[in-house]
Amino acid sequence: MKTIPIQNFIPRENDPTIQDLLTKYAEFLEEIVNFGSHIMTWKPIDYMKGEQALPITLFLRNYLSNIDSCSILVKNSSIEPCNNLLRTSFENLLSIFYLIDDSSGKKAMGYLIWDAFEKAKILTKHDGKSKQYNNLVDIYKKTEILFDEKPTIFKDIDYRKEINQKRINAKQYSEILKEYHRTSGKYKPRQIAWYNLYDGPCNIRELSVRLKLEAFYEMLYKNWSSSTHGTDVINGVITGDENGMAQINQIRLPFDAETVTGIGINLSVLLFSKYIKAKIPERDNEFIRWYKEFSQETKIVFERRIFLSKVT
Repeated sequence: MKTIPIQNFIPRENDPTIQDLLTKYAEFLEEIVNFGSHIMTWKPIDYMKGEQALPITLFLRNYLSNIDSCSILVKNSSIEPCNNLLRTSFENLLSIFYLIDDSSGKKAMGYLIWDAFEKAKILTKHDGKSKQYNNLVDIYKKTEILFDEKPTIFKDIDYRKEINQKRINAKQYSEILKEYHRTSGKYKPRQIAWYNLYDGPCNIRELSVRLKLEAFYEMLYKNWSSSTHGTDVINGVITGDENGMAQINQIRLPFDAETVTGIGINLSVLLFSKYIKAKIPERDNEFIRWYKEFSQETKIVFERRIFLSKVT
């Protein structure tokens, strides 16, 4: 079965001129990920320091994955969902910047311990026997559609819990473990974030302030929150027609494509520049050469051509 879409609500094809621009914007975002893939293979100066070098690399990987997803969405004129991905990308950038100047490695190790405790909570909820699992069973019973289902019991659950607990109890984490419990007590009953450790920022806003990126937070992150949480269903969605009557816009409108692409470009250039200078300074000339050419090619994004097409 294949339902024919209502073209005024979900057009599957754009005007060729607009589609050419969307394809070009997507290629710019792809180029960011392409260059980022090289950064992922370059060995940072603290590469040999073991696990403490891992979190920043994983945050970078996640950042690139989100920008790559944006490229796919932009190419297909699915612009609104990019806000959610860019919000996560900004969080990744903040995390990388928070870790980048910590030569002690405590912040990175703190993230790893925090992650292990978060994983322990999930494993306990799916072990088939704990109080947390039984609470989840009760929640399923109260949930429409799931009332006759039971939560998944993870395969090899006891082994997985044992391995995770060994990680928490490992000797190299003993001091970090004390700090985790101290911070948990400080914020109790609120669930802590990894950057709360060592009297770090209380929330994302404070993190952005400490990193001197508060303007980005106010301009971008705060505005994205409502769309990310699914509460902003009015702004940019309802407009008036020629008779002044309210009208719900179609999905896959391309008119914020420049904004989304421009944000992706600016955040990525900022991230790459600081990351390379701090972690792989011998590659800085390669980045400068790449950016010189890339910045010339991407000028088209800031001319807002799709916006002009909209009003003319």
